[in-house]
Amino acid sequence: VHQGSDYVMGSRGWDRPGSPLARWIGSCLDTIACRMTFDWNLNDTQCGMKAGTRTALHRVVQGLQFFGTEIPQDFPSTDALFDVECLLVARRLGLRVSVQPVSWKHYRNRSSMNYMPLLKRIGGDFRKVRNAYLQGRYTES
Repeated sequence: VHQGSDYVMGSRGWDRPGSPLARWIGSCLDTIACRMTFDWNLNDTQCGMKAGTRTALHRVVQGLQFFGTEIPQDFPSTDALFDVECLLVARRLGLRVSVQPVSWKHYRNRSSMNYMPLLKRIGGDFRKVRNAYLQGRYTES
């Protein structure tokens, strides 16, 4: 794991060539909401690259409140909050978290994703995670 970190997350930064506008806006809104709610200075919680020591990853998964027990049918909508919840648990456990820049390029897909139902679900999931955070539920078990 990178330079003594327990948990490493990738960051694509703000420049995401070819990314659809709706996806870029959603990512910006997520970043702002997380910065304001969870008091952190991260600019990309949604990058898929994550790594960690075996012990750290085990502890993080054990501390998950919502997204570690089963994968819902509409998994892509939960993916965004899974990353946020993992970071909250890692921080509460006192793990050394580092950020590594990664190269990213958007490849057009043929998805006909409807963003409105997705945003509604993510908003509800965000409220669940925020409430658990405010209640102090992200502690070592």
